[in-house]
Amino acid sequence: MKSLLNRSESGIKLLQEKPVISSDSSFLANINELPEGTFGKEYFKFMNRHKFDANDRSPIRFVTDPDLAYVMLRYRQVHDFLHVICGLPPNIVGEISLKWYEWEKVDFKLSNSL
Repeated sequence: MKSLLNRSESGIKLLQEKPVISSDSSFLANINELPEGTFGKEYFKFMNRHKFDANDRSPIRFVTDPDLAYVMLRYRQVHDFLHVICGLPPNIVGEISLKWYEWEKVDFKLSNSL
């Protein structure tokens, strides 16, 4: 995944800036005020419905390369985005389905651990 990011301008910028999705990020500011049907509003509703918090992800451990650690963090942070995009609930069937989607579409090798 890191090598894929290093092949595009946007990926390089992402690795340089390392933005995070947290309650402090501009992405989440006023997200509840977005119009119905927008990705932001659907993400907000998903997180509230399941009582999830973007700040609750555990820290990345055992990865010494800062770029690889960021890729892992980013993967965890966008996981809930994929739930919203795919319309999958955070239950066993939804998680297995999402792992299949990641394996097929995202080609992130961690999803092969199923």
